[in-house]
Amino acid sequence: MTAVHGTAAWSGPAAVAAHYHPVATVITISGEVDANNAAEVGACAQRLIGADRTVVIDMTGVEFLAVDGLLQLLALKNVCRSACVNWMIVTSDAVNRLVVAARCQNEFAAVESVSEALARFRHPSSQRPALQIAASADWP
Repeated sequence: MTAVHGTAAWSGPAAVAAHYHPVATVITISGEVDANNAAEVGACAQRLIGADRTVVIDMTGVEFLAVDGLLQLLALKNVCRSACVNWMIVTSDAVNRLVVAARCQNEFAAVESVSEALARFRHPSSQRPALQIAASADWP
């Protein structure tokens, strides 16, 4: 994967890339994050987090997320918290399904798009509450 105006950090069944914006670093994770690659995807994303920046984790391109991937996402949350990095995630349907199934909806500040996340970081005084990840009506 080649990142435009950024750094391609890792590519395989899943890809990780960083795009640097004046407001935040956008770390894009795409593809299938499974038990075989979750640790490497998580480690790569952690290396791209800068302590003095805000971060958006764009997961809209994630087609499959295994439990190991969710654990890595929770680890990213802890890395950001300990480094005092402001962060938000943009999820996909695959990510939402696992987050809801694991009852982790309250663990993440989720928004609907990278543009929305950047706008919130650009104008923090006008922030509305983060999107609630909720189960759909047909989800058990």
